[in-house]
Amino acid sequence: MLKSILPFFAMLLSLSTMAQNSEVKGTIRDTSGNSSLKNAVIAILTPKDSVLRNFTRTASDGSYSLKNVPAGNYILLVMHPAFADYVEDIEVKSTSLAVGPISVTPKSKLMEAIILKSGSPMRIKGDTTIYT
Repeated sequence: MLKSILPFFAMLLSLSTMAQNSEVKGTIRDTSGNSSLKNAVIAILTPKDSVLRNFTRTASDGSYSLKNVPAGNYILLVMHPAFADYVEDIEVKSTSLAVGPISVTPKSKLMEAIILKSGSPMRIKGDTTIYT
């Protein structure tokens, strides 16, 4: 009797574990040319301790798909060498999560102008020297 019940419970446990995993998918776009961004790294981190849970790279059309993501709250991180990092909090439920199109900004556009104000680093007032 026990030998026949044990495999049954093992099968139920494995099915419930598989049912809790879902898929996170979406696309990454470039804001400057509104084109798809390939080879960007998509990572899912746990918010409590920033442990990497899953990651992938975008395809040539900018799409990505992360499979077998357990239900819970995560940080979605998009990284590319030529673009600013994108961070978003997401909640993964037992079903598939489609994240809307994410637009990332080129690093060259983040800082188009730099204004330098120069002043004297030292002033002398009478017998007092003031450093700023």
